Amino acid sequence: MEPKTWHIAINGQQQGPFDVNELWQKGLNSDSLVWKKGMANWVNAKDIPELAAEMPPPVPPDVPPPVPPDVPPPIPLSSAPPPVPPSVPPQVPSSTPPLPVFAPKPQPATTGNNELADFGIRAAACFVNWFIMTTASGIISFVLITLASAILPTSGVPFAIQFLVPIILYIFMPFISFVGVCAAMSYYTYTNYSGNLGHKILGLKVIRSDDGSDFNNGINGVLRELAKSIMNVFVLPMIWLLWDEKRQNLYDRMFRTLVVKRR
Repeated sequence: MEPKTWHIAINGQQQGPFDVNELWQKGLNSDSLVWKKGMANWVNAKDIPELAAEMPPPVPPDVPPPVPPDVPPPIPLSSAPPPVPPSVPPQVPSSTPPLPVFAPKPQPATTGNNELADFGIRAAACFVNWFIMTTASGIISFVLITLASAILPTSGVPFAIQFLVPIILYIFMPFISFVGVCAAMSYYTYTNYSGNLGHKILGLKVIRSDDGSDFNNGINGVLRELAKSIMNVFVLPMIWLLWDEKRQNLYDRMFRTLVVKRR
């Protein structure tokens, strides 16, 4: 009986030992990786004479027959046979060498079953939310200022009041309108969509970092958006996001939140 000395790699897993007949039964082909005691590493079966001798030859390509030349070819020159390299005894490994390891493809950053949102899409969501809030508050401010200008008297009013009215109308009114719109919309969108309007439009949501549940408390959502607006003035939160492994901003750490893609 032929001894079982061969190991074969199938789907990245080592199997064996087998004899030659069992190797063929395991689907041996010219590119199969095989090894047996006395070999330094895994080798393709086509490079082992005793296995390659039993493999069928490759199918020759369909090449047209050569056309004889019109003139006689040059006379070949005698050449000495190439020198034989000195034989080096093979190194016998003490144990089976490891199979070749292929590096896995890089995977997107995740937390639990959720994929973390990257810097670009978060910045886009922030811009979309800011644009909607600014447009809505601007329209409301324009309507309120127009109504107030028509109602307030213009004559017989003390100078101090005449001085304060433009400040109230053109500075405090837009600010109060913006804050009111942001608070109302943030409360609604966090309660229903776990995030602001930009998150909803671009397919994102805010979750809690400790248990992965939706961050859908309206009041906490308003406070998170307020902290984000204040911190973005100093640009530091956006820079912090670039190197944080969980892609958390400073206000994310304050409220223990993560921004992920909706599934």
